[in-house]
Amino acid sequence: MKDLVICDAVRTPFGFGNRLAAYDAPRMLEIVLRALLERTGLPPSEVAGVVAGRVQQDSRAPNFARIAARKAGLPETTVDYSIQGNCNSGFVSLMAALGEIATEQGDLWIAGGAESMSNFGYRLEANAQKYSSVAEINAALRDDPAQFLLDFSIVACLEEGLG
Repeated sequence: MKDLVICDAVRTPFGFGNRLAAYDAPRMLEIVLRALLERTGLPPSEVAGVVAGRVQQDSRAPNFARIAARKAGLPETTVDYSIQGNCNSGFVSLMAALGEIATEQGDLWIAGGAESMSNFGYRLEANAQKYSSVAEINAALRDDPAQFLLDFSIVACLEEGLG
């Protein structure tokens, strides 16, 4: 068994009341990855993979670890994946990275997580199976907004995901 070593740690600040709302989770992870690479002097080509956790992925960044890794300058060949879980996804990411190293999937992995609760979105939920396409939804919203509001409810994804 190899000796496994945690060589450094970087984190973003905590913010409350939308103070960091301009930074979504992929951007926050990108900033951390850049800082880690700069502080350690690690060549990006040496990083086998990035595994990162987050409470909830969304359609803007379904694999936010990959998006952040590319933007932070890690090569296309780096294996990157995201873990979704309430409260423990950063720790689970660390365990996953250790597993990757232990099973000889590379010697150097970056593990972590990022959250931006201010950037959780909302979604529309149909109260009736009245619309079968986005075009129909857009037409209803344009032509009869009052009826549209009766046909749909707005759901806060954060509350739904943590409920």
